Amino acid sequence: MSTIITSSDSTQTAPLLVDGWEESAEGKNIVNPIMGGGVDVTLQAASKRTGSFVLVYTDESDAQAAFEMHRKAAVFTLSDSERPSVAMTYVLAGDLTRALDDESREFWLVTVNFQEV
Repeated sequence: MSTIITSSDSTQTAPLLVDGWEESAEGKNIVNPIMGGGVDVTLQAASKRTGSFVLVYTDESDAQAAFEMHRKAAVFTLSDSERPSVAMTYVLAGDLTRALDDESREFWLVTVNFQEV
């Protein structure tokens, strides 16, 4: 996967791959029961995406730079040439973690929790 993440300050990171992609959206429809049966529904678009993904690096300093980039007060743009459906602009929402892969001890993993904006 050819993924590039660019910060609003023009800092970039290009992980080896993005793993563990998970996204969700909250439904915003309003459903009201009607006396005597049935429902009244007000249709509204779902929320923007929220979720998490894992950036995989072989180089410790690249993983540290990605971790520090996401700690800044910034907006990020994710683009991927092989998986265009994941492209988005987002902010950090929740925890940000960096870990050395326990099994291989060769890969650095940066987990990003995001809110699409």
